[in-house]
Order: sequence, then C-alpha cells, then structure tokens
Amino acid sequence: MTSVAIDHIAMPTADIERLIAFYKRLGFTINDEAEWRAGKANIVSIQVGASKINVHPEGYTAALRGPTAVPGSADICFVWDGAAADCERMLRDAGVEIIAGPGPRKGALRHKNAVSLYARDPDDNLLEWMIYDPDLAARAGAGASAPSQFTDNLSLTERSHLPRRFAMARLDGKVALISGGARGQGAAEALLFAQEGAKVVIGDILDEDGKRLEARIAELGGDAVYVHLDVTSGDGWDAAVQTALDRYGKLDILVNNAGILLRKGLEDTSADEWDRVLDVNGKGVFLGAKAAIPAMREAGGGSIINISSIAGLVGSRYGSTAYQSSKGAVRLLTKSIAIQHAPDNIRCNSVHPGMIITAMTEEALADPDVRQDYHDRIPLGRLGTVDDIANGVLFLASDDSSFVTGSELVIDGGLVAQ
Repeated sequence: MTSVAIDHIAMPTADIERLIAFYKRLGFTINDEAEWRAGKANIVSIQVGASKINVHPEGYTAALRGPTAVPGSADICFVWDGAAADCERMLRDAGVEIIAGPGPRKGALRHKNAVSLYARDPDDNLLEWMIYDPDLAARAGAGASAPSQFTDNLSLTERSHLPRRFAMARLDGKVALISGGARGQGAAEALLFAQEGAKVVIGDILDEDGKRLEARIAELGGDAVYVHLDVTSGDGWDAAVQTALDRYGKLDILVNNAGILLRKGLEDTSADEWDRVLDVNGKGVFLGAKAAIPAMREAGGGSIINISSIAGLVGSRYGSTAYQSSKGAVRLLTKSIAIQHAPDNIRCNSVHPGMIITAMTEEALADPDVRQDYHDRIPLGRLGTVDDIANGVLFLASDDSSFVTGSELVIDGGLVAQ
C-alpha cells in the first residue's frame, strides 16, 4: 500500500483541525480522527475513494504556513513512498489541480532519490508531494543543490501557473506604508505585499477594518501593523512614517492609495465638495510623499506608487469633475516627484485603474446601464478586480521595476487605448 507520511506530533491542536478540515474539503475520509485530535494515534489513515492510505507521525513533515513552514513555501508538504504516476492519479481523482512537476525539489531540504510534485487545492493552498520514486528521481537529478533549480527548469507556461507564494518573495526585507489600506484595493495590496515578504504599515481611518486586517496578516504568517491615518493631516503622515521607522527600522515603499469619489458634474459640485476631494486625493498624496521621502533617502532609496485613475487621463460622461481633476493632479505630481528625487534613488510612478469592482465603485455599478456600458466598452470584456491592480502595484514596488520612474501604468482592460 502506498504510504503518505505526515508529521503532526508538534502541531498545535488548531493546526491539526485545519489539516483535518483540509482533507475533508478534498473529499477524503479520515479514519482514527478522534485519536489524531488527541495526539494518540501512531498511524492515522485516510480514504481516497476506495483506496486506503496510511498517515503516520514518524513521517517527514506536513507543516502549515507559518514559522514551521518548509523551504519551498508549500502550505502542506507530504511524503509519498511509491510511484509518481500513482500519486498523480490519486490527486486527480481527489480533484486537486497539479501545477508543476514531478521535478527536483525547491528549497534547501533535498533528498536523494526524491522528486517533488506541486499541486493546488480549491482554497489555493500550495501542496508539495515529495515522491520517493528512485527511477524518476535519477532521471530528474533530484540530488542537485541549487536553490532555484526547480523553478529554473520550468517552462514559462508552467512557471506562470505557480501560486505567487511559491516564487522567491519579491519584497523580502522591504518595509511598505499603504494609505487607505484597511479594505478594498488597499487591503489587497497589503495582503499581497505581506505575502511577498514585506513588512506592512496599514494606514486608514477605518480603525476596526484596519485592525482586523492586521490580525489576518499575522494569522497568515506575515508582519503588519495598523495606524490611524487621515491623509489630509501632515502630523498624521509624520506619525505613520515614524511607526514604520520605530517598528521596522526603515521605509522602502509608499503606496498612496487612499481616495474618495464624488459623482457630480461641474455645476452640481459645491466649493466645499471640491476642496474635500482635492484634499484627500491630491493633498493627501503630496503630504504622503513629503513625509516619506526623507526616510527613503536615509534608507538609500525607495519606490512611491501613487494611485491615480484613467479619470486622470481622459474625460468622462458620468460627471465626476472634482475626482477627475484630483486624479489628473496626481498624475503630474508623480512626474515631478520622479524627476526631483531620481538623484536620491527614489522612484515614483502612477497607477491608473479602470472600472474596478470595489466599495468605492459599488454605487456607480449598481446602475445596470452604467455597468453594461463599461462591459460593452472594455475590450477585454470584464470589469477589473482589486487583485488586477495589486499585481501592478507590486511590480512597481519591487526591484523588478528598478528602471521605471515617472511612468503611468494603466490597468483598464484596454478601455482608454481605443
């Protein structure tokens, strides 16, 4: 019988419960469940359809994400003693998506005669099945020691299907401050940054949401802190930057994400409404950059990403005069910062989202005519998501964009290219 080895002895009870829940979501039947929970089982077996697989604590590892996670960043790691083809068949029968391998194991822990197969479950957990198949291992060269050998051997197509957390973290060692980071697009950026290795300061006026996100990132093994931040306050910005310095020792990345939307035309917009939108969307970016630049200069450089909009590039029939003006201001302020602070090795770029599904746009998208109009006009045929934007912001925050400054990254499904 094929053996799947899982080391659960050192697991906290909560992690055992998560692993049991994981098996059940895949449709596995767990035998000896009560004994496993009590930590008394020497051998635990699970059922995959009609096939019984023994799970024993003397095995290699099944570390969940966190400080005990294995190199390679798998959420759960298994050992399979048997043919790779049998392992693949079992996973496919259980409805698990195989995304790479079998191939040499990623990370420092390599074993002679072992190869790894990587799969993803419906909850986007990355699974590694370390397979002891001597014939296959000999052909794949599993004993090699280069840390990046597995991903280097993948085709571009295979590599593109790996979950982000499988790749080398793109923001390792960096500290980021994100305004408007408590929910929506800002929260997506904070989660992605933490997932990519950054320490994150979440700034917002939504204290409850911000603290909840801080806890969620910690739960996922990341490092984040929430600070109350009114972006129209210079003192608030100074305090947020100081939090980054006090807690993490530096600041490398600023995402000026906070913003508000007013859907009114010129004649319907009052002077107070105009001032409010320009204060948050325009002055907020100015104050954020002004507070962050001295800390970035001290750190040897940095990246500022200002969230503008396609409304800062073209006019709109839907009457958001103050909003469009503020986002146009952000576009040109970005270029001024980029030119003035290039000698400090500080880059500054603007991101211009199209129609993105967020809490800020839900009122506009509630109008079926408006929603259908955007659908009809977007060449890619869909509205954007916060993850679409977060991935673009990640690129500009990372060293992948080290020669990019003063630029506009338009993420709109092709809307303004027409």
